Amino acid sequence: MTIHAKKYGGLRLSMVVAAALVAATVVGMPSASAVPAQECTGTLGAVTVDRLVVPAGETCRLQGTTVNGNIVLGVGSALITNDATVNASVRAIEGPRTVRILDTTVTGNIRVVEATNRIVIGNAGCKVDPLAATNIQLVRNNGSIAICMMTIEENLQLFGNKGRIGVFDNNIGNNLQVQRNTDTIARFRNNVVGYDGGANIHVFDNATDVRLRNNDFRNNLACRRNAPQPSGSGNTGTLQGQCKDLG
Repeated sequence: MTIHAKKYGGLRLSMVVAAALVAATVVGMPSASAVPAQECTGTLGAVTVDRLVVPAGETCRLQGTTVNGNIVLGVGSALITNDATVNASVRAIEGPRTVRILDTTVTGNIRVVEATNRIVIGNAGCKVDPLAATNIQLVRNNGSIAICMMTIEENLQLFGNKGRIGVFDNNIGNNLQVQRNTDTIARFRNNVVGYDGGANIHVFDNATDVRLRNNDFRNNLACRRNAPQPSGSGNTGTLQGQCKDLG
């Protein structure tokens, strides 16, 4: 396997970016894509499985589980993970009930769309930061959102969500994008944005009380067309628009 390591501010961030490829082909062995997805309707422990599907209305709990494929959630379903590893992506784009991904490494994308209940992605205790190797994208979700102590290799995108938002103590490789969210409050605190080259925070067209405090970014914090105007302090980088006084 190939291991890459990055450093930012003394913090060592390690990521598995590719699994070892098997050079020899076993005759009669089905390809990974040919293996049917396994339904998860209860609790899986410290086992290794291939692709998982959480049927509509069901709850899947992973405790120390390794999943070597995608996890796909159905309408009204729930995914709750603790100390697990997902060597692919989590796709919850059909209106899941809740998504809680705790102390879990996900080497692909996490995408949640129109969830009806709470979303929590991050660290449940004092362990090494969980990893999302590419993007986290949360779109048009109705419940509250908490993203804490994550290492996100690419972008964190929060678009059109309707619940309270808290984003704390994360390391984000490229950009943090916050657009068209509505509710009482969205808080962003102590995030490091841009250790991998991007480094913009865009806060556009939100109808919520956006508060930004002590975020560190290489390029720009740009805030436009938000009502009310964002507030905060201690942000380091180039400040633009409605956020020009939030340093």
